[in-house]
Amino acid sequence: MSAKNIEVIFSDSGKIQARVTSILLNRYLTPDPCMEFPLGFKISIFDSALRTETSIMATTGKEKKMPGSWKPG
Repeated sequence: MSAKNIEVIFSDSGKIQARVTSILLNRYLTPDPCMEFPLGFKISIFDSALRTETSIMATTGKEKKMPGSWKPG
């Protein structure tokens, strides 16, 4: 499955924690499921006032279905 121009918001207890954006996301539902960002991605992490605290950008990326496994490409 593929999606273009995605934006994913992560929240905890109704408070926005982070936002991931990407031009292209490919999701693979195989025995080793993963999501790939072949054209890059950006992650913004916010403080309690919704100010950007940290930003991470990469030209490619892959996320495996394991906690804490985001890997820049």
